[in-house]
Amino acid sequence: LASVAPSIALFALFQGVQLNLFDVRDPAAPAVLQRVLVGKRGSTTALLRHPHAYSQLQAPGANLQFALPARVHDGEEPQYGDGDWAWYPWSWSGLLRYELRGSGASARLAALPSLVAERQPGSTPEFGASQAFDPAADTARSVLFEQGTLYVGNGRFWHLDAAGMQ
Repeated sequence: LASVAPSIALFALFQGVQLNLFDVRDPAAPAVLQRVLVGKRGSTTALLRHPHAYSQLQAPGANLQFALPARVHDGEEPQYGDGDWAWYPWSWSGLLRYELRGSGASARLAALPSLVAERQPGSTPEFGASQAFDPAADTARSVLFEQGTLYVGNGRFWHLDAAGMQ
């Protein structure tokens, strides 16, 4: 793990939530090994506001796992706007989960099953009002255990077992 460093670049107001994995064997010239983009314009994460929204688990003999809350906007057609300014409808909110596999230049982020806390197809309510009450955009937290994952937001709890089942 010393030769690679996961980094979460949060450009949520632009084109989704971006996660980057860097090779930092040469600290003077870090190299991007992998980029993962989640969602489209409108997506955000509580990690933008609170570092405690990030959680990780390094169980003995296992790969590093980490999680972050996310409010994901997605879809084929924008809700309004076009081009780089297109705003996509809200798709779901919950917890993104990843595992760091391999080491050195061959290290990769592998998506684990997401914990979907809320899902509502269709159009998104007015942005400010809808995001204000979504814990994935501000106050959500999670705890990772070998036996599963716990996600907490707005006084509600969700759980995934070790196999990724809710």
